[in-house]
Amino acid sequence: MKKSKLIFLCLLAGFIFCSVATNAQEGKTKFRYGAIGVYASPFAANEIFYFESMYGGGSYSNDGSYAFGLSYIYQLSKYFDIETGIDYSIHNTISTPDFFPDIPTIKTKHKVEILSIPMTVRVNFWNYFFANGGIIWDFDVSKKNVPVDSQTGLGAMLGVGIKYDFDFGLSIYVNPYIKQHSLIYFSSDNHHLRLYESGIRIGVTYGLGK
Repeated sequence: MKKSKLIFLCLLAGFIFCSVATNAQEGKTKFRYGAIGVYASPFAANEIFYFESMYGGGSYSNDGSYAFGLSYIYQLSKYFDIETGIDYSIHNTISTPDFFPDIPTIKTKHKVEILSIPMTVRVNFWNYFFANGGIIWDFDVSKKNVPVDSQTGLGAMLGVGIKYDFDFGLSIYVNPYIKQHSLIYFSSDNHHLRLYESGIRIGVTYGLGK
């Protein structure tokens, strides 16, 4: 499983590198200093699971997620942008212990909090549409009593979106996405609980230095 994760990330990094290298000189940027923006993901969900088949240990179910953040987008060419920023997400989950006869099953609610730094490529097409994907550096900032393994590590995201660019520099967009946190985790656990996230990002950006 670790080998397959490394192959996936190498392919992803290769895609980003090739996109940047082959398109960095393709035309002038629309805004000399890029664009800054804010966004929110009010419609998100989560799933917590093991990559490996596990017996015992209970289960987790989605109780709602949301996120918000700041973004910076720099246009490499007419078709390619790079995007980074900072993202704060909260993932509410309900844990259910294993069933044992004559023992009551008590469900408990928990909150996983993640601070992320994305490094993604955005591919623009047909004027109003784009696809984005790349890697995310995650830092788990949850309280210590959360029974979920730390999500600090390297993850990945993929999304598609629709946008509208105004002439004076403002842009609005809607961006459905999926994220897999903790693909590579910074702990010594043999079996690691990972958090999968899906949602819709709604954002606005403003171009600098036209």
